[in-house]
Amino acid sequence: MSAPVIFIVAPILLALFVWAIHKQTVLAHLLAAGGCFFLAILALTVPVGARVPLGPLSFEIGTTMSFLGRRLVISPGDRSFIFFLYLFGGLWFFSGWVKQVRVAFPVFGLIILALMVAALAVEPFLYAALLIEMAALLSVPMLVPPGAVIPQGILRFLVFQTLAVPFILLAGWTASIVDANPSDTGMLIQALVLMGLGFSFWLGVFPFNTWIPMLVAESNAFISGFLLSVLPTTVLMIAADFFNSFTWFREAALIPQAFRLVGVITVVTGGLWAAFQPDPRRMFGYAVIIENGFALLAISLNNASGWVLFATLFLPRMVTLLVWSLANAALYKDDGVIRGAMWRRPFAAVALILSVFSVAGVPLLAGFSVRMALFDQLAITAFPQVVWMFIGSLGLLVGALQIIFDLVADRTEAKVQEYWVDALLLAVGALAIIAIGLFPRVFLNGMGDLLEAFQQLL
Repeated sequence: MSAPVIFIVAPILLALFVWAIHKQTVLAHLLAAGGCFFLAILALTVPVGARVPLGPLSFEIGTTMSFLGRRLVISPGDRSFIFFLYLFGGLWFFSGWVKQVRVAFPVFGLIILALMVAALAVEPFLYAALLIEMAALLSVPMLVPPGAVIPQGILRFLVFQTLAVPFILLAGWTASIVDANPSDTGMLIQALVLMGLGFSFWLGVFPFNTWIPMLVAESNAFISGFLLSVLPTTVLMIAADFFNSFTWFREAALIPQAFRLVGVITVVTGGLWAAFQPDPRRMFGYAVIIENGFALLAISLNNASGWVLFATLFLPRMVTLLVWSLANAALYKDDGVIRGAMWRRPFAAVALILSVFSVAGVPLLAGFSVRMALFDQLAITAFPQVVWMFIGSLGLLVGALQIIFDLVADRTEAKVQEYWVDALLLAVGALAIIAIGLFPRVFLNGMGDLLEAFQQLL
Protein backbone atom coordinates (compact mmCIF):
# COMPACT_ATOMS: atom_id res chain seq x y z
CA MET A 1 0.00 0.00 0.00
CA SER A 2 1.31 3.46 -0.88
CA ALA A 3 0.21 6.98 -0.03
CA PRO A 4 -0.67 7.84 -3.68
CA VAL A 5 -3.04 4.85 -3.76
CA ILE A 6 -4.75 6.06 -0.58
CA PHE A 7 -5.02 9.74 -1.44
CA ILE A 8 -5.35 9.64 -5.25
CA VAL A 9 -6.67 6.27 -6.42
CA ALA A 10 -9.07 5.66 -3.51
CA PRO A 11 -11.02 8.95 -3.94
CA ILE A 12 -11.46 8.21 -7.65
CA LEU A 13 -12.82 4.74 -6.84
CA LEU A 14 -15.10 6.30 -4.23
CA ALA A 15 -16.35 8.76 -6.86
CA LEU A 16 -17.25 5.86 -9.17
CA PHE A 17 -19.17 4.18 -6.34
CA VAL A 18 -20.98 7.45 -5.55
CA TRP A 19 -21.97 7.65 -9.22
CA ALA A 20 -23.29 4.07 -9.05
CA ILE A 21 -25.68 5.10 -6.26
CA HIS A 22 -26.45 8.54 -7.72
CA LYS A 23 -30.22 8.03 -7.42
CA GLN A 24 -29.81 8.10 -3.62
CA THR A 25 -28.81 11.73 -3.52
CA VAL A 26 -28.52 12.15 0.25
CA LEU A 27 -26.43 9.00 0.66
CA ALA A 28 -24.18 10.03 -2.26
CA HIS A 29 -23.38 13.43 -0.73
CA LEU A 30 -22.85 12.06 2.77
CA LEU A 31 -20.66 9.23 1.49
CA ALA A 32 -18.46 11.69 -0.42
CA ALA A 33 -18.23 13.97 2.63
CA GLY A 34 -17.49 11.06 4.96
CA GLY A 35 -14.84 9.72 2.58
CA CYS A 36 -13.10 13.12 2.50
CA PHE A 37 -13.16 13.41 6.29
CA PHE A 38 -11.74 9.89 6.60
CA LEU A 39 -8.92 10.72 4.16
CA ALA A 40 -8.21 13.93 6.09
CA ILE A 41 -7.89 11.91 9.31
CA LEU A 42 -5.59 9.41 7.57
CA ALA A 43 -3.41 12.24 6.27
CA LEU A 44 -3.11 13.60 9.80
CA THR A 45 -2.50 10.32 11.63
CA VAL A 46 -0.93 7.72 9.33
CA PRO A 47 2.85 8.09 8.93
CA VAL A 48 4.04 8.05 5.32
CA GLY A 49 7.26 6.21 4.52
CA ALA A 50 7.40 4.49 7.92
CA ARG A 51 6.31 1.14 9.31
CA VAL A 52 2.93 1.08 11.06
CA PRO A 53 2.46 -1.54 13.81
CA LEU A 54 -0.84 -3.43 13.73
CA GLY A 55 -0.85 -5.86 16.62
CA PRO A 56 1.70 -8.60 15.94
CA LEU A 57 2.00 -7.44 12.32
CA SER A 58 3.28 -4.28 10.71
CA PHE A 59 3.09 -2.67 7.30
CA GLU A 60 4.63 0.29 5.54
CA ILE A 61 2.85 3.13 3.76
CA GLY A 62 5.04 3.76 0.71
CA THR A 63 5.62 7.20 -0.75
CA THR A 64 5.78 6.38 -4.48
CA MET A 65 3.56 4.97 -7.21
CA SER A 66 4.42 4.71 -10.92
CA PHE A 67 1.78 5.54 -13.52
CA LEU A 68 2.31 5.75 -17.29
CA GLY A 69 6.04 6.18 -16.84
CA ARG A 70 5.67 9.02 -14.33
CA ARG A 71 6.11 8.90 -10.57
CA LEU A 72 3.57 10.09 -8.04
CA VAL A 73 5.40 10.85 -4.80
CA ILE A 74 3.68 11.86 -1.55
CA SER A 75 6.24 12.67 1.11
CA PRO A 76 5.59 13.13 4.85
CA GLY A 77 5.74 16.88 4.28
CA ASP A 78 2.72 16.72 1.94
CA ARG A 79 0.40 15.35 4.60
CA SER A 80 -0.60 18.75 6.02
CA PHE A 81 -1.83 20.10 2.69
CA ILE A 82 -3.61 16.84 1.85
CA PHE A 83 -5.36 17.03 5.23
CA PHE A 84 -6.33 20.64 4.52
CA LEU A 85 -7.62 19.82 1.02
CA TYR A 86 -9.75 16.83 2.01
CA LEU A 87 -11.04 18.51 5.17
CA PHE A 88 -12.50 21.35 3.14
CA GLY A 89 -13.63 18.90 0.45
CA GLY A 90 -15.70 17.14 3.11
CA LEU A 91 -17.17 20.45 4.27
CA TRP A 92 -18.12 21.37 0.70
CA PHE A 93 -19.78 18.00 0.01
CA PHE A 94 -21.66 18.07 3.32
CA SER A 95 -22.85 21.59 2.52
CA GLY A 96 -23.83 20.36 -0.95
CA TRP A 97 -26.18 17.87 0.67
CA VAL A 98 -27.78 20.66 2.70
CA LYS A 99 -28.12 22.78 -0.46
CA GLN A 100 -29.49 19.81 -2.44
CA VAL A 101 -26.91 20.19 -5.18
CA ARG A 102 -26.92 17.74 -8.09
CA VAL A 103 -25.13 14.44 -7.42
CA ALA A 104 -22.63 15.27 -10.18
CA PHE A 105 -21.04 17.65 -7.68
CA PRO A 106 -19.68 15.04 -5.22
CA VAL A 107 -18.82 12.63 -8.06
CA PHE A 108 -16.67 15.00 -10.10
CA GLY A 109 -15.63 16.97 -7.02
CA LEU A 110 -13.96 13.87 -5.55
CA ILE A 111 -12.10 13.25 -8.80
CA ILE A 112 -10.99 16.89 -8.95
CA LEU A 113 -9.64 16.70 -5.39
CA ALA A 114 -7.71 13.54 -6.29
CA LEU A 115 -6.29 15.27 -9.38
CA MET A 116 -5.22 18.23 -7.23
CA VAL A 117 -3.26 15.88 -4.96
CA ALA A 118 -1.80 14.16 -8.03
CA ALA A 119 -0.76 17.54 -9.48
CA LEU A 120 1.32 18.20 -6.37
CA ALA A 121 2.70 14.66 -6.27
CA VAL A 122 3.67 14.09 -9.92
CA GLU A 123 7.33 14.07 -10.94
CA PRO A 124 8.49 15.87 -13.01
CA PHE A 125 6.14 18.47 -11.60
CA LEU A 126 5.55 20.18 -14.96
CA TYR A 127 3.09 17.35 -15.70
CA ALA A 128 0.88 19.03 -13.11
CA ALA A 129 -0.32 21.23 -15.99
CA LEU A 130 -1.95 18.23 -17.66
CA LEU A 131 -3.64 17.16 -14.43
CA ILE A 132 -5.00 20.68 -13.83
CA GLU A 133 -6.34 20.65 -17.40
CA MET A 134 -8.05 17.30 -16.74
CA ALA A 135 -9.68 18.80 -13.63
CA ALA A 136 -10.88 21.81 -15.65
CA LEU A 137 -12.46 19.54 -18.27
CA LEU A 138 -14.12 17.34 -15.64
CA SER A 139 -15.64 20.41 -14.01
CA VAL A 140 -17.91 21.01 -17.01
CA PRO A 141 -20.43 18.20 -16.28
CA MET A 142 -20.35 19.34 -12.65
CA LEU A 143 -21.19 22.95 -13.58
CA VAL A 144 -23.61 22.36 -16.46
CA PRO A 145 -26.72 20.14 -16.18
CA PRO A 146 -27.14 17.51 -18.93
CA GLY A 147 -28.58 18.97 -22.11
CA ALA A 148 -28.06 22.60 -21.08
CA VAL A 149 -26.17 25.10 -23.22
CA ILE A 150 -22.64 25.77 -21.92
CA PRO A 151 -22.51 29.41 -20.74
CA GLN A 152 -19.94 31.87 -22.05
CA GLY A 153 -18.18 32.06 -18.68
CA ILE A 154 -17.45 28.33 -18.61
CA LEU A 155 -16.15 28.43 -22.18
CA ARG A 156 -13.79 31.27 -21.25
CA PHE A 157 -12.69 29.31 -18.18
CA LEU A 158 -11.80 26.32 -20.36
CA VAL A 159 -10.00 28.49 -22.91
CA PHE A 160 -7.77 30.19 -20.33
CA GLN A 161 -7.05 26.97 -18.43
CA THR A 162 -6.10 25.30 -21.70
CA LEU A 163 -3.90 28.22 -22.78
CA ALA A 164 -1.95 27.83 -19.54
CA VAL A 165 -0.88 24.25 -20.34
CA PRO A 166 1.67 24.87 -23.17
CA PHE A 167 3.19 27.82 -21.30
CA ILE A 168 3.70 25.79 -18.11
CA LEU A 169 5.13 22.83 -20.04
CA LEU A 170 7.53 25.10 -21.94
CA ALA A 171 8.42 26.91 -18.71
CA GLY A 172 9.32 23.60 -17.09
CA TRP A 173 11.45 22.62 -20.08
CA THR A 174 13.34 25.92 -20.20
CA ALA A 175 13.72 25.91 -16.40
CA SER A 176 15.52 22.57 -16.55
CA ILE A 177 17.90 24.04 -19.15
CA VAL A 178 18.56 27.10 -16.97
CA ASP A 179 19.11 24.83 -13.98
CA ALA A 180 21.90 23.11 -15.89
CA ASN A 181 23.34 26.39 -17.21
CA PRO A 182 22.38 29.32 -14.90
CA SER A 183 24.56 31.76 -16.87
CA ASP A 184 22.26 31.53 -19.91
CA THR A 185 20.47 34.85 -19.40
CA GLY A 186 18.34 34.58 -22.53
CA MET A 187 16.90 31.23 -21.54
CA LEU A 188 16.34 32.47 -18.00
CA ILE A 189 14.21 35.38 -19.25
CA GLN A 190 12.26 33.00 -21.49
CA ALA A 191 11.56 30.70 -18.53
CA LEU A 192 10.34 33.63 -16.42
CA VAL A 193 8.05 34.95 -19.15
CA LEU A 194 6.59 31.52 -19.93
CA MET A 195 6.02 30.76 -16.26
CA GLY A 196 4.42 34.16 -15.70
CA LEU A 197 1.99 33.74 -18.59
CA GLY A 198 1.08 30.20 -17.55
CA PHE A 199 0.25 31.12 -13.97
CA SER A 200 -1.52 34.30 -15.11
CA PHE A 201 -3.92 32.22 -17.22
CA TRP A 202 -4.44 29.76 -14.38
CA LEU A 203 -5.07 32.32 -11.64
CA GLY A 204 -6.94 34.92 -13.67
CA VAL A 205 -4.35 37.67 -13.28
CA PHE A 206 -5.24 40.95 -15.02
CA PRO A 207 -6.07 41.13 -17.93
CA PHE A 208 -6.90 37.40 -18.10
CA ASN A 209 -9.51 37.51 -15.31
CA THR A 210 -12.79 38.20 -17.10
CA TRP A 211 -13.85 34.55 -16.89
CA ILE A 212 -13.91 34.41 -13.07
CA PRO A 213 -16.97 36.63 -12.31
CA MET A 214 -18.71 35.28 -15.42
CA LEU A 215 -18.20 31.68 -14.25
CA VAL A 216 -19.89 32.35 -10.90
CA ALA A 217 -22.76 34.40 -12.33
CA GLU A 218 -23.62 32.04 -15.21
CA SER A 219 -23.40 28.68 -13.42
CA ASN A 220 -24.37 27.23 -10.05
CA ALA A 221 -22.86 29.71 -7.58
CA PHE A 222 -22.15 27.01 -4.99
CA ILE A 223 -20.39 24.57 -7.34
CA SER A 224 -18.37 27.30 -9.05
CA GLY A 225 -17.39 28.51 -5.58
CA PHE A 226 -15.95 25.07 -4.84
CA LEU A 227 -13.97 25.11 -8.08
CA LEU A 228 -12.63 28.63 -7.47
CA SER A 229 -11.59 27.63 -3.96
CA VAL A 230 -9.78 24.40 -4.74
CA LEU A 231 -8.21 25.10 -8.14
CA PRO A 232 -6.38 28.41 -7.43
CA THR A 233 -5.21 27.12 -4.03
CA THR A 234 -3.56 24.13 -5.68
CA VAL A 235 -2.09 26.28 -8.46
CA LEU A 236 -0.53 28.55 -5.84
CA MET A 237 1.01 25.50 -4.17
CA ILE A 238 2.44 24.46 -7.55
CA ALA A 239 3.96 27.94 -7.81
CA ALA A 240 5.55 27.38 -4.41
CA ASP A 241 6.91 24.05 -5.69
CA PHE A 242 8.44 25.94 -8.63
CA PHE A 243 10.26 28.25 -6.19
CA ASN A 244 11.35 25.31 -4.07
CA SER A 245 12.72 23.32 -7.00
CA PHE A 246 14.91 25.93 -8.72
CA THR A 247 17.54 27.91 -6.83
CA TRP A 248 18.11 30.33 -9.72
CA PHE A 249 14.39 31.14 -9.72
CA ARG A 250 14.35 32.03 -6.01
CA GLU A 251 17.46 34.17 -6.42
CA ALA A 252 16.45 36.01 -9.62
CA ALA A 253 16.44 39.74 -8.90
CA LEU A 254 13.35 40.41 -11.05
CA ILE A 255 11.08 37.92 -9.27
CA PRO A 256 10.09 39.97 -6.17
CA GLN A 257 9.41 43.12 -8.23
CA ALA A 258 7.45 41.21 -10.86
CA PHE A 259 5.24 39.38 -8.33
CA ARG A 260 4.72 42.59 -6.36
CA LEU A 261 3.67 44.56 -9.45
CA VAL A 262 1.33 41.83 -10.70
CA GLY A 263 -0.11 41.31 -7.21
CA VAL A 264 -0.85 45.01 -6.73
CA ILE A 265 -2.48 45.29 -10.17
CA THR A 266 -4.60 42.21 -9.44
CA VAL A 267 -5.78 43.53 -6.06
CA VAL A 268 -6.50 47.04 -7.37
CA THR A 269 -8.38 45.97 -10.51
CA GLY A 270 -10.39 43.38 -8.59
CA GLY A 271 -11.30 45.94 -5.94
CA LEU A 272 -12.21 48.72 -8.38
CA TRP A 273 -14.48 46.46 -10.43
CA ALA A 274 -16.06 45.10 -7.25
CA ALA A 275 -16.90 48.68 -6.24
CA PHE A 276 -19.36 48.91 -9.15
CA GLN A 277 -20.76 45.39 -8.86
CA PRO A 278 -24.14 44.99 -7.11
CA ASP A 279 -24.39 41.23 -7.82
CA PRO A 280 -22.96 39.12 -4.91
CA ARG A 281 -22.12 36.30 -7.32
CA ARG A 282 -19.97 38.45 -9.57
CA MET A 283 -18.48 40.14 -6.53
CA PHE A 284 -17.49 36.66 -5.32
CA GLY A 285 -15.47 36.33 -8.51
CA TYR A 286 -13.71 39.63 -7.84
CA ALA A 287 -13.03 38.49 -4.28
CA VAL A 288 -11.26 35.42 -5.65
CA ILE A 289 -9.18 37.72 -7.87
CA ILE A 290 -8.28 39.88 -4.86
CA GLU A 291 -7.33 36.82 -2.80
CA ASN A 292 -5.07 35.65 -5.63
CA GLY A 293 -3.46 39.09 -5.68
CA PHE A 294 -2.71 38.97 -1.96
CA ALA A 295 -1.16 35.51 -2.37
CA LEU A 296 1.10 36.85 -5.13
CA LEU A 297 2.11 39.74 -2.86
CA ALA A 298 3.03 37.29 -0.09
CA ILE A 299 5.17 35.36 -2.61
CA SER A 300 6.87 38.63 -3.62
CA LEU A 301 8.43 38.87 -0.15
CA ASN A 302 10.49 35.81 -1.13
CA ASN A 303 11.62 35.06 2.43
CA ALA A 304 10.64 32.63 5.17
CA SER A 305 8.16 34.98 6.86
CA GLY A 306 6.57 35.77 3.49
CA TRP A 307 6.05 32.11 2.72
CA VAL A 308 4.49 31.51 6.14
CA LEU A 309 2.09 34.39 5.44
CA PHE A 310 1.39 32.87 2.02
CA ALA A 311 0.33 29.59 3.66
CA THR A 312 -1.58 31.36 6.44
CA LEU A 313 -3.77 33.12 3.85
CA PHE A 314 -5.29 29.77 2.87
CA LEU A 315 -7.46 29.15 5.95
CA PRO A 316 -9.30 32.53 5.99
CA ARG A 317 -9.61 32.26 2.21
CA MET A 318 -11.18 28.79 2.20
CA VAL A 319 -13.52 29.46 5.14
CA THR A 320 -14.70 32.80 3.76
CA LEU A 321 -15.28 31.54 0.22
CA LEU A 322 -17.23 28.53 1.54
CA VAL A 323 -19.50 30.73 3.67
CA TRP A 324 -19.94 33.23 0.82
CA SER A 325 -20.91 30.41 -1.55
CA LEU A 326 -23.43 29.09 0.97
CA ALA A 327 -24.91 32.58 1.29
CA ASN A 328 -25.11 33.01 -2.49
CA ALA A 329 -26.83 29.64 -2.86
CA ALA A 330 -29.36 30.55 -0.16
CA LEU A 331 -30.09 34.03 -1.54
CA TYR A 332 -30.58 32.80 -5.13
CA LYS A 333 -32.30 29.54 -4.25
CA ASP A 334 -35.88 30.41 -5.17
CA ASP A 335 -36.70 33.78 -6.69
CA GLY A 336 -33.10 34.99 -7.21
CA VAL A 337 -33.97 38.45 -5.84
CA ILE A 338 -31.68 39.85 -3.14
CA ARG A 339 -33.51 43.15 -2.66
CA GLY A 340 -34.94 43.07 0.84
CA ALA A 341 -33.41 39.63 1.49
CA MET A 342 -32.30 40.72 4.98
CA TRP A 343 -35.91 40.39 6.11
CA ARG A 344 -36.60 37.12 4.27
CA ARG A 345 -33.27 35.29 4.75
CA PRO A 346 -31.45 37.08 7.58
CA PHE A 347 -28.82 34.37 8.20
CA ALA A 348 -27.78 34.29 4.54
CA ALA A 349 -27.64 38.10 4.37
CA VAL A 350 -25.50 38.43 7.51
CA ALA A 351 -23.18 35.61 6.38
CA LEU A 352 -22.75 37.33 3.02
CA ILE A 353 -21.88 40.67 4.64
CA LEU A 354 -19.36 39.04 7.00
CA SER A 355 -17.74 37.20 4.08
CA VAL A 356 -17.31 40.36 2.01
CA PHE A 357 -15.94 42.26 5.01
CA SER A 358 -13.52 39.42 5.79
CA VAL A 359 -12.03 39.48 2.28
CA ALA A 360 -11.77 43.26 2.55
CA GLY A 361 -9.79 42.89 5.78
CA VAL A 362 -12.25 44.46 8.22
CA PRO A 363 -10.96 44.21 11.83
CA LEU A 364 -11.99 41.26 14.02
CA LEU A 365 -12.85 39.06 11.02
CA ALA A 366 -10.91 36.14 9.54
CA GLY A 367 -8.95 38.04 6.91
CA PHE A 368 -7.84 40.95 9.09
CA SER A 369 -4.79 39.63 10.98
CA VAL A 370 -3.12 38.10 7.92
CA ARG A 371 -3.78 41.22 5.85
CA MET A 372 -2.21 43.41 8.54
CA ALA A 373 0.83 41.13 8.81
CA LEU A 374 1.25 41.27 5.03
CA PHE A 375 0.86 45.07 4.98
CA ASP A 376 3.44 45.33 7.75
CA GLN A 377 5.97 43.20 5.85
CA LEU A 378 5.47 45.03 2.56
CA ALA A 379 5.57 48.50 4.12
CA ILE A 380 9.24 47.98 5.00
CA THR A 381 10.36 47.96 1.35
CA ALA A 382 7.33 48.96 -0.74
CA PHE A 383 5.06 51.39 1.12
CA PRO A 384 3.41 52.84 -2.06
CA GLN A 385 2.21 49.34 -2.97
CA VAL A 386 0.58 49.06 0.46
CA VAL A 387 -1.43 52.20 -0.31
CA TRP A 388 -2.64 50.65 -3.56
CA MET A 389 -3.55 47.43 -1.75
CA PHE A 390 -5.62 49.48 0.69
CA ILE A 391 -7.39 51.12 -2.26
CA GLY A 392 -8.24 47.69 -3.69
CA SER A 393 -9.70 46.57 -0.34
CA LEU A 394 -11.61 49.85 -0.09
CA GLY A 395 -13.18 49.17 -3.50
CA LEU A 396 -14.52 45.86 -2.20
CA LEU A 397 -16.00 47.66 0.81
CA VAL A 398 -17.75 50.17 -1.47
CA GLY A 399 -19.30 47.29 -3.40
CA ALA A 400 -20.32 45.69 -0.10
CA LEU A 401 -22.18 48.85 0.91
CA GLN A 402 -24.23 48.67 -2.31
CA ILE A 403 -25.16 45.09 -1.53
CA ILE A 404 -26.10 46.00 2.05
CA PHE A 405 -28.43 48.75 0.77
CA ASP A 406 -30.12 46.17 -1.48
CA LEU A 407 -30.39 43.62 1.31
CA VAL A 408 -32.09 45.98 3.77
CA ALA A 409 -34.29 47.80 1.22
CA ASP A 410 -37.98 47.09 0.65
CA ARG A 411 -39.23 45.70 3.94
CA THR A 412 -42.74 45.09 2.63
CA GLU A 413 -42.16 41.32 2.81
CA ALA A 414 -40.90 40.83 6.35
CA LYS A 415 -41.78 37.13 6.56
CA VAL A 416 -38.74 34.90 7.14
CA GLN A 417 -38.47 32.25 4.41
CA GLU A 418 -35.19 30.65 5.50
CA TYR A 419 -34.82 26.90 5.91
CA TRP A 420 -33.59 25.98 9.37
CA VAL A 421 -30.81 23.73 8.04
CA ASP A 422 -29.54 26.59 5.88
CA ALA A 423 -29.74 28.95 8.84
CA LEU A 424 -27.77 26.55 11.08
CA LEU A 425 -25.03 26.00 8.50
CA LEU A 426 -24.73 29.73 7.76
CA ALA A 427 -24.62 30.55 11.47
CA VAL A 428 -21.76 28.09 12.02
CA GLY A 429 -19.88 29.56 9.04
CA ALA A 430 -20.39 33.13 10.23
CA LEU A 431 -19.18 32.20 13.72
CA ALA A 432 -16.09 30.57 12.16
CA ILE A 433 -15.23 33.83 10.36
CA ILE A 434 -15.60 35.75 13.62
CA ALA A 435 -13.69 33.15 15.68
CA ILE A 436 -10.69 33.17 13.33
CA GLY A 437 -10.66 36.96 13.50
CA LEU A 438 -10.87 37.07 17.30
CA PHE A 439 -8.40 34.25 17.98
CA PRO A 440 -5.93 34.23 15.08
CA ARG A 441 -3.16 32.60 17.11
CA VAL A 442 -5.37 29.64 17.89
CA PHE A 443 -6.44 28.99 14.29
CA LEU A 444 -3.57 30.29 12.17
CA ASN A 445 -0.38 29.42 14.04
CA GLY A 446 0.15 26.02 12.43
CA MET A 447 -0.66 27.00 8.84
CA GLY A 448 3.04 27.22 7.93
CA ASP A 449 3.06 23.39 8.09
CA LEU A 450 1.31 23.37 4.70
CA LEU A 451 4.72 24.16 3.20
CA GLU A 452 6.55 21.47 5.16
CA ALA A 453 7.46 19.68 1.92
CA PHE A 454 9.17 22.82 0.57
CA GLN A 455 12.17 23.03 2.87
CA GLN A 456 14.06 25.44 0.61
CA LEU A 457 11.44 28.11 1.27
CA LEU A 458 11.39 28.03 5.07
